Amino acid sequence: MIKRVETKLSRFAEEVRNLSKDDFVGRFERPFLIVQFHEEIMDAPFATVMPDDTTNQPPTPVSGTPATYAGRDMVYSLEKSGRNAFRNMMSVGRSVNNDIILLHSSISKLHAYFRLDHGTNRYFVTDPGSTNGTMVEKLTLLANTPVPIESGHVVTFGHAVRSTFLSPADLHDYIQALRAFNKL
Repeated sequence: MIKRVETKLSRFAEEVRNLSKDDFVGRFERPFLIVQFHEEIMDAPFATVMPDDTTNQPPTPVSGTPATYAGRDMVYSLEKSGRNAFRNMMSVGRSVNNDIILLHSSISKLHAYFRLDHGTNRYFVTDPGSTNGTMVEKLTLLANTPVPIESGHVVTFGHAVRSTFLSPADLHDYIQALRAFNKL
């Protein structure tokens, strides 16, 4: 069974160290986002609210500073987390009910989302009108306008969160290159 990936890139690379490229691609069928938080522009604290559905208690504030993520690449598989009801999209945002949670002050509660077009087997990213915008490569997305995305494209959320969209095969190659240059 394939588990959803949501961890530090270095930890993930260690877990898949012994997989050949074919085994890696066979194990992971969904693309990934490699997420980087830029330290030089990460100074504002953030706050968000975490609902507690199990106890009927009021929401609990979650806060901190994004500097804790600076310099730490994270890897996320584009799969549903079960944290929201959006059936056909993988949501990205600051709120804890997103599939990919990015705790940074320049990230909206629901900042963007990815969808797979099953007819073409292509992924699209959409910004639903976030405050600080989303860019693919150097193209700023218009609100509610899906844009096709390919492996290797850089997606920037807000002012400080840069990510790279990678197919499983390309992520395997990326991890191998990092190992070759002693970057892991």
